[in-house]
Amino acid sequence: ADPYLPLKMRQGREKEIVKCLRCNGCFGESVETGMNSCAVNPVIGNEYNDWIARTQPTTPKKVMVVGGGPAGMQAALTAKERGHEVELYEATGSLGGALKFARHVDFKYGLYDYVQVQEYKLRKAGVPIHLNTPVTRELVEQKAPDVLLIGAGANPIIPRLPGIDSAKVFTAGDSYGQEEKLGDTVVVLGGGMVGCETAAHLARLGKKVTVVEMRDAVAKDADCFGGTAILVDMRKNNVQFMCDTVGKEITAQGLVVTTKDGKEQTLPCDSVINAVGYKSDDSLFLQLFDAAPVVQMIGDCRKPGKVKNASSDGHYVALDI
Repeated sequence: ADPYLPLKMRQGREKEIVKCLRCNGCFGESVETGMNSCAVNPVIGNEYNDWIARTQPTTPKKVMVVGGGPAGMQAALTAKERGHEVELYEATGSLGGALKFARHVDFKYGLYDYVQVQEYKLRKAGVPIHLNTPVTRELVEQKAPDVLLIGAGANPIIPRLPGIDSAKVFTAGDSYGQEEKLGDTVVVLGGGMVGCETAAHLARLGKKVTVVEMRDAVAKDADCFGGTAILVDMRKNNVQFMCDTVGKEITAQGLVVTTKDGKEQTLPCDSVINAVGYKSDDSLFLQLFDAAPVVQMIGDCRKPGKVKNASSDGHYVALDI
């Protein structure tokens, strides 16, 4: 994750060390594609081409990065390293974007630590960070950047189910930090990695959790190592799976589903977690696509993905400036 760990230790720069997340993404990538990659180090597996890009002459430009998630933070760092004048804008009161949830999850705390390291590096590099600052066309015109990078993230997909607006329904992201409000029995609608990791977290807290997935297996979007690890953890804590099952309605009693054989049943629960997926939020890009000479989307704003995809996207878009 950080080839410069020994050097940083010798120089007293421990706070800059990017630690391994233990996500097994590197092993999964090597098995499935034969390539090397790292969730928090976008250079891994592409060292030669990255070195070539970094040695090219750079004309300093004024860069405005919108969004303090993993893509925006990495883009700002890379652009600053290249000698550009960079400012980072975040609409909320803290950096991290979709990774903010990690502070509440013991097996995901490495992601929260990663956010702290990135923020420390940004501040040490002298990148101005503007929190609680939504970006408008007026602000962009005032700052007049040469390059505008938009990392506005993604929004949860809300399925069109009767009762989806019930007070007992939470999105996966909103459930973290509010675990006490969920009750003792929880149904997670959606068995991808987001749903499975949410289920594993809640089961570790002693809740009775059932995962409902319309496909024939859960964690199908995970690599072989990550998928195996999350399955072991869920089974260890008695998470129940219902595959080939479709959610139909949310009632006061629970989630109504239809199973593979066409039978309808109600799964009693105190709360339902919506984890059916995410869609890119391109609304800000559509407002600002012509507000600067170069305007580009980065990270989940362009295409929802994992931390690896966001950090890599931010890095290589910034190298192209």
